[in-house]
Amino acid sequence: MFGGRAIYGDGVYSIQCTIRDISEGGARIAVSRGIQLPQNIFFLDLKGGTCHEAEVVWRQDPNLGIRFVRPIDLENPPKHLRYLERLYRVARQ
Repeated sequence: MFGGRAIYGDGVYSIQCTIRDISEGGARIAVSRGIQLPQNIFFLDLKGGTCHEAEVVWRQDPNLGIRFVRPIDLENPPKHLRYLERLYRVARQ
């Protein structure tokens, strides 16, 4: 089990999560009970150093299944997503 972050609201919300299982196409994550994530999030894998735009495809509190929609390059993110690179750096400290 590894650490991750579910991010939404243009970076306003950064929720700590535990990665239970991860594959090329998605992940099973756990968040604190009662946390309700929106369907569309950005997912940071802190150990792997990757970020994906993701979609929540199933929920079974506290677990969620997410499908990766597209990768986000943290070294050179699109201008409107630069907050993801900053959040990644802060979370790694």
